[in-house]
Amino acid sequence: DFCLSRGLGDVYKRQVYNEMKGAFSGEERCLLTALKKALYKGCAYEYCSAGIPGSIEKLGYDELREFYREKYSPDNCLIYIYGDVDLEEYMGLYADYFTEGEKTDRDEEVRINDCKEVTEVPCGKDARQFSGVIFSCCRAESYAECIELSVLSDILTVGADSVLRKTLVDKGGAVNFSGGFDDVTALSEFYIIAEGMEAVSYTH
Repeated sequence: DFCLSRGLGDVYKRQVYNEMKGAFSGEERCLLTALKKALYKGCAYEYCSAGIPGSIEKLGYDELREFYREKYSPDNCLIYIYGDVDLEEYMGLYADYFTEGEKTDRDEEVRINDCKEVTEVPCGKDARQFSGVIFSCCRAESYAECIELSVLSDILTVGADSVLRKTLVDKGGAVNFSGGFDDVTALSEFYIIAEGMEAVSYTH
């Protein structure tokens, strides 16, 4: 639904485009997107799946078709059927699709970059000052480890007595902070974003 209405005045009125304009109107989202791009540079996760508004405006129809042809194919498809249904009947609906085309040669490796340099993200002259950091954790299918990290994340970030609130806000001079553990992709992540603090390089 991010196809564009290129007409008089280059008017863009599609739903996803407008949603992404709203999402990227805040400094925190811009910073988190930049952090992920640096962490996953060189693999698919460096890109925002719904599209960045400025890039959507430059997207042509032929480019969109070529991207779909390259990335979306039967060998890269997962179908989930739920309920008391006739599986043979339902799979028959997809039979022609799965017999079409040839297997594509794509790079599916998830790469992690060890980034230690400070990167500035432009967000407009009136933007508030934010600093952030992101860490790659375990693989998402490590369920027990993800649960452990999720609990640890809550201890660090949730509530007035959380460790990071005491460190960043009560003692560190930050106005506020957000952060947490995320396991919706192949590799889980932990991120922290603090408002009102200058970025500093770090070592580990």
